[in-house]
Amino acid sequence: MSPARIRLMLNGPPHHPLRHAVVDIFDTEIRKVATAVMPTGVPQLVTLPGTGIYLAQARLTTGAVVRRSFQTGHPGDCVVLDTERGGAHQAHELSAAGLFRPVHPYDADLDEREIDLSWWRLVGGHWVPAAGDMTARGGTVDAFATPDDGILALQLNSPGRPVWTTLMPPRAHAVVQAPGPDTVRAELPETLAVALLTFLDRGDVASAQHVAERLRSGKRPVASLIDDLATAYLSLRTDARMDPAPLEDLRSRYPFSSDAALLHGWHAGSIGRHPAAATTALDEALELGPPVVRLGLRMLYDGLNLLHRDTSTKTARLRQMLHHSGKGPLTTFRATAATALWPPADSTRPPRRRQWPSPGEDATSSSVMTEAWTADLAQCLTQLNRTGFVDAGHRLATSGAVRVLAWLDPDDEGTHSLSMTATPAPSTQFPPVTLALTVSAHDHRLAAMDHTGRAVFHRVSRRRWTSFTVLPSAPRPGETPLPTLATGSVSANDGEDIVQSISAPYAGVQFTVATTDSPGRYTLELTLHTTTSRPRIVPLSYRTVRGDFRNLLVACRYQIVTKGATSAAVCTDVDPHVGWTLHPPIAPSELIDWGEDIPHSVAAAANKATREAWVAAGEYSGNERIRRLINDGLPG
Repeated sequence: MSPARIRLMLNGPPHHPLRHAVVDIFDTEIRKVATAVMPTGVPQLVTLPGTGIYLAQARLTTGAVVRRSFQTGHPGDCVVLDTERGGAHQAHELSAAGLFRPVHPYDADLDEREIDLSWWRLVGGHWVPAAGDMTARGGTVDAFATPDDGILALQLNSPGRPVWTTLMPPRAHAVVQAPGPDTVRAELPETLAVALLTFLDRGDVASAQHVAERLRSGKRPVASLIDDLATAYLSLRTDARMDPAPLEDLRSRYPFSSDAALLHGWHAGSIGRHPAAATTALDEALELGPPVVRLGLRMLYDGLNLLHRDTSTKTARLRQMLHHSGKGPLTTFRATAATALWPPADSTRPPRRRQWPSPGEDATSSSVMTEAWTADLAQCLTQLNRTGFVDAGHRLATSGAVRVLAWLDPDDEGTHSLSMTATPAPSTQFPPVTLALTVSAHDHRLAAMDHTGRAVFHRVSRRRWTSFTVLPSAPRPGETPLPTLATGSVSANDGEDIVQSISAPYAGVQFTVATTDSPGRYTLELTLHTTTSRPRIVPLSYRTVRGDFRNLLVACRYQIVTKGATSAAVCTDVDPHVGWTLHPPIAPSELIDWGEDIPHSVAAAANKATREAWVAAGEYSGNERIRRLINDGLPG
């Protein structure tokens, strides 16, 4: 039996934080045949022993488990593990997979409050206030400390809620959100290292080990304290014969890190066998302040207790931090930075607070999409392109009334995700704005700015780019340039295109575009979240390499066996340098207006489910001419 390759994707809701999962694939005899580590929203190729029926089980960093059975053997196979609410037919999976829905259940309440963000920085043995930049989007804030070096603490103060403080590594990008009615939480964007620490914090050592293998095999453009700490914490947990050299190196490279000192103390001192060495290292860790990693907070306290060093004032503060600790891989506690941290904060200098903008400042209803707004946005993009990100993790650009905050986050491939938020955001009365980033003469990227003013480009290098600009809006109302939401981006690179998840703006419609071995030829899988058996047709338009525009109709219909409406089609002669256009889904009765596009669209159907959806669409159309066009386009 020859191996079979599938494209696997974990589909998370748009605008929610990226998460990682360890996906195990089992055959019909419940034997594990493949394991993949992947983030949400990014398709990944997986090789299986052969065609057949398999079960995919994803364990996410949120603690949820998502399962789906699937069958291989169709061209353009793409298995989507859906983690968002897609209808009653998915309730058996999504009761556990409501994993992202609770992330922002209090967004509406959160937007009505004022949030004070206070950055603190450990300098010269004291915590001192630090400045920072931030941007609000849909109940979430992205915050950056300025300057971006040294151990950081971010204090969050919201009226009616307790004050929370989170320790951060150097050059931190903090994502602030409200996971509960009494909690405002700051976290790091979930890179592989953060995912490893999250699995470890949850006690899922097996998943953490899979992530560590992926982390070791990937490219790391720059050294990262979190990357090194994640690997060290896991090694100390799982490797009884761990080489002490990496921990000694960690301690020498990060002399300011309490985590590095306590890890060295636990290993080199071996607590019970060499208490003197352990005491020296753990005392040094305590003097440096609390560890950034929450696991280290417990390890430091337990180690001091084992060594009977638990009588100092700092140890008492450590115990209080553990008692009031929040969830997540980073040290988070319910107290102000000035009262809980050590060495003591500089009380002579008041903290520099950055107030979370009120809804009126960023509300889309108060912003109007005009030519002046677009021109100001284009000027901001030009500034970002001119300054670049070679020596900084985030940039702020302003032009006229528009302010753009952009930042780079490392991804799993040694490159970065480029995120940005524009204030004021574009009005919902106008089509989404499509941004075009030219990395080089042969590397073109497209991403859409949604109604919150947010756009994301994936797998971007840190080097200087060729150009960065705004594309014209869609030609007619109701149409949308693609990609449409922050979860997706498209790049064209000498015919070897990297196409990631593209989510449609219409409720319940998502699709993924993937390249093939032939330039200009793509496979497209479209999923329609519905429980009705009545078929729907989704029209797409794209430009061909000859310069003309072509419409492609994709028919979808709910299938009881697969518990979803997923169809696949093949697109040919695609010009990868021009964005696509998505039209609103139509009913079979409306096919009469698309008659000339039906034959080649039916012929492009790539699997049995899509062809059956076309047959059903012909029956529901009630038009003999439409039925004949569909039947003529079907093979055999």
